[in-house]
Amino acid sequence: MKKIFLFKILIITSIFIISCEKKTINNNYNTTYDCVNGDCEQSNNGEFSSLLECNQQCGNSGNILASYNCINDACVDPGDGSG
Repeated sequence: MKKIFLFKILIITSIFIISCEKKTINNNYNTTYDCVNGDCEQSNNGEFSSLLECNQQCGNSGNILASYNCINDACVDPGDGSG
């Protein structure tokens, strides 16, 4: 009796596993970036292959890291990386 029960469980589990389908996501485009009015914007057919490359060439502030100055117990980002 126990063998029949285990056999049924094995068959049901096997059917469940076999019936699962794999789904693949196919992105047929590469995200690229364009420099528009001094800012980098995502585009499907842009000039730059990465946001970093766009920021370096475009001249916007995207490549400046946040830095802080502590003034009167408050931290302030001067916005130019000099903090």
